[in-house]
Amino acid sequence: ELDGIICSGANQGKRTTHALLEERATKKERISRDEALERLATRYFTSHGPATLKDFIWWSGLTMTDAKRAMDAVRSYFREERTGESVYLLSGSLQAVRSIQTSLLLLPAFDELIIGYADRSVVLDATAQRRALSSNGIFYPVLIRDGRAIGLWKRAIGRQRVDVRIKPFRKIEKAEMQAIDKAASALGGFLGSSIEVHPIIK
Repeated sequence: ELDGIICSGANQGKRTTHALLEERATKKERISRDEALERLATRYFTSHGPATLKDFIWWSGLTMTDAKRAMDAVRSYFREERTGESVYLLSGSLQAVRSIQTSLLLLPAFDELIIGYADRSVVLDATAQRRALSSNGIFYPVLIRDGRAIGLWKRAIGRQRVDVRIKPFRKIEKAEMQAIDKAASALGGFLGSSIEVHPIIK
């Protein structure tokens, strides 16, 4: 895969396969390195903004030199915001959303909302980060309320139901519990199973 010879192929039942890259990706477009950097930066800041140069380097794996070059190439396409010494790029069409409803998400492990950024303090405070990340770098599924982590969750799949077990970082409010029930029901519908929520308070 690293040499560009093979890639992931079509699944065969529950088994994963590999395929020749040249057969799997038949459409090829030759572009310059500068254009490739510009496209990568455009896609990252469009989908992940507000984000910083440090975030872009973390996500892309580019060197500081290439990342700066790419960011400078697309800077005019985005709105720029400064907070302290940090410079954020974000889409000009992105607007702050204010809602009286509780936004609650059952994020899977390694979700882009968390791992797509070098600085995760916006979503995870210091305590939450210690609990959401294992000692060997594994991210657990996180419970997000209005953009902030409030706990962990996991599912236990049975024959006729899926249990969602919640491990909150603090006391769960009544409105949050109702939102958890709603999110769990949506997960159950996606999985095609009846579902029950079991909060675990520790």
